[in-house]
Amino acid sequence: MNEKKRTGARQWTKKSYNIQKGCEHNCRYCWAASNAHRRGYKKRDVWHKVDRCKKLPNMPSNTTVMFPSTHDITPFNINEYIPALRLLIERGNKVLVVSKPHWACISAICAVMGAFKKDFMFRFSIGSDRQEVLDFWDNGAPSFKERLECLRIAKEAGFQTSVSIEPMLDDAAGIMRLVEKVEPYVTDSIWIGKMGMACIPNKPENKAAKELLKSYHEPEKIKALVDALIAKYGMKIRIKDKAARLIHVEQSEDNWHGMVG
Repeated sequence: MNEKKRTGARQWTKKSYNIQKGCEHNCRYCWAASNAHRRGYKKRDVWHKVDRCKKLPNMPSNTTVMFPSTHDITPFNINEYIPALRLLIERGNKVLVVSKPHWACISAICAVMGAFKKDFMFRFSIGSDRQEVLDFWDNGAPSFKERLECLRIAKEAGFQTSVSIEPMLDDAAGIMRLVEKVEPYVTDSIWIGKMGMACIPNKPENKAAKELLKSYHEPEKIKALVDALIAKYGMKIRIKDKAARLIHVEQSEDNWHGMVG
């Protein structure tokens, strides 16, 4: 019997790991914030007030781990993050480092983790190259310029790199422009994905922006965009599950290093 198709973050890895609850970035569409609110753990409007874990959660071993998955890597937690990353690798894991990256944090990781380049990959989340768009959706996260610089320094330092454009925060022309800017610094893959609309709070200030994103994510527009990207960049382009289902494309899970969590 075939394994059940994995969706969401589990399309990348079966396992995830986190060292805090809450995230200072507090992005408008954060699924982790929505999930915590829905489960009654933490109200969405205080998600940016972080609760540090008092001790490291139980660590997996000998698998592929996304670290982090429900918070980001920030100056607030970098001194705890790097030892935890090293320990995950020492336990035989491959690690997918997912972040809207801060230059100070990525520089620090590159400076001390050079001996482990084969054991982890950076996957940076960048939904648009237009700062006014990021200022609205990713209101607490680093600028486009800072994220692109992080991607560049990681790649030039010899680390494995990838980009997640999920959610796409711009129209097709904007996403094509964004991919053109990031692709020279990507060693592995560029993931394209649509917004999970249920993750956006139903507030007046979000209404027009939600409708605009909905227009960007119409199936025929995503299909034309994906076709154009694959024609230009080949198999470096990957499609996340929600977008793949929308355009009826069979998308396999990530097989980084030939292994899946």
